[in-house]
Amino acid sequence: MEHVELKQTPKKRTKHGSRRRVLGLWARTFLVLLAATVLLVFMVTAVLKVIKPFRELRVERQQLAANRREIAQLQQENVDIERHISIVKTPDGWTTEARKLGYVKPNEIPIIVQSLDDPAKANDERTPVAQSTPSRAGGVVSEWFKSLRSH
Repeated sequence: MEHVELKQTPKKRTKHGSRRRVLGLWARTFLVLLAATVLLVFMVTAVLKVIKPFRELRVERQQLAANRREIAQLQQENVDIERHISIVKTPDGWTTEARKLGYVKPNEIPIIVQSLDDPAKANDERTPVAQSTPSRAGGVVSEWFKSLRSH
């Protein structure tokens, strides 16, 4: 067998003549973890930037649905109010509304019907219409009632 002589490779030197220091295991592990952390932070930031418009879109869709429900409700209220106005414009409507306000026709005797649901409340809240009528008897409504009697 031949004897082979092993040569030791010379250590590399830098420009300045000092030996190049090789990083230890802990230093390499630290650098890998640091790079992974930086990469993770970058990825999370990117994902959040991508998700934000979708989240805003969902909130805007919910707001739009709420606005549409409110519009539908207000449109229904408008229909109800217009129906009420058209009823009030009739002679019977005027009479009904005037009676709701406590007006009575001349020479009429007001009759007050009390609620049977709560007798204690009905006894406490007696407001005779006849007492409030003289203060309301003047004006346009009174004249209108007089014109109805003459027909």
